[in-house]
Amino acid sequence: MNFIDLFAGAGGLSEGFIKAGFSPIAHVEMNKDASDTLRTRTAFHYLKENNRIDEYYDYLKGIPNSKGINDPKIQFHKVVKEKIQPQVSAANIELDSFIISNTSYLEVQWKGDMSIEDFNALNVYFQKENVGSYVERILMVN
Repeated sequence: MNFIDLFAGAGGLSEGFIKAGFSPIAHVEMNKDASDTLRTRTAFHYLKENNRIDEYYDYLKGIPNSKGINDPKIQFHKVVKEKIQPQVSAANIELDSFIISNTSYLEVQWKGDMSIEDFNALNVYFQKENVGSYVERILMVN
């Protein structure tokens, strides 16, 4: 059975319905932060239902543990846009993903010639080096 979550907040009620076996058609929420949380939950459930949950958990591991710029974690924003976004576009939902690293850019051993701007272009931000701009950059992206 399907459901629509009106005034969804961050999706707690939806989580209960999903765990009970219901499928969301849409979430309606005007608060930007709550909507962002709903997007993350949508991506999680999509990957889980399609036996790709490892991609989600790989994405959560730290930057120093990744295997370079082609690591699935670094490239996850492309998966969201190219593979998951089409699944929810009919519901007028816009997805995106970011990595906010508490690891300093200088501590990333595998970066080679990559600049901070190169990482930012891949939706990877560093809390220390991007401290004055990363939140604004993320919130400005639609």
